[in-house]
Amino acid sequence: MHIYGNSCAYQSRRPLPRRTIVAVVLLAIACDKSGEADRGVSLDTNGRRVETPASSVASAVVTECYVDSQSVFARRPNSPAPGPAGLRGWIALEGLGFSDSGPARIADSDGTAREAGWRRGDGDTILVEAFDDFTRVEMRLLLSDSGATGSAFATSDAAFERDSDGRTQDFRRSWRVAARRTPCDSLP
Repeated sequence: MHIYGNSCAYQSRRPLPRRTIVAVVLLAIACDKSGEADRGVSLDTNGRRVETPASSVASAVVTECYVDSQSVFARRPNSPAPGPAGLRGWIALEGLGFSDSGPARIADSDGTAREAGWRRGDGDTILVEAFDDFTRVEMRLLLSDSGATGSAFATSDAAFERDSDGRTQDFRRSWRVAARRTPCDSLP
């Protein structure tokens, strides 16, 4: 070994074995191909490879939106969680195709909204959680090409109701979610 300045140069008297050279070349090719998923390699109309930057791929499938015929906060007219009649609930999930968790947003059609988070659950389920100082909403959803179905649960220590014995208790609601997939451009 000879040292020149701050760098080292190794001089070997024997050439490297052929299989070592082949292994290094194959490793280099494999490393180069592993980045194709990040770059977004696809085929154009003539069957040629087209590469897109990772940022373009991520922005192509950023958010998936779903709308339900009822509030995502269990709001209804004349209830402890009041809301106008005809509320529709929106669920927006970011980055489903790229991650096991990510940001989300739930909103009612009148503009009431919460930032949320989602994560993959057991099997094909997605768990969505949104909360602030007073309200917590949890959803367990099964996603399909047409929509999201599942269950939701909301609690609040800022809204009270009476149980069957007349005692005051925190607001609690559970309901079924049956939301259809929809473009996100109308998200409140």
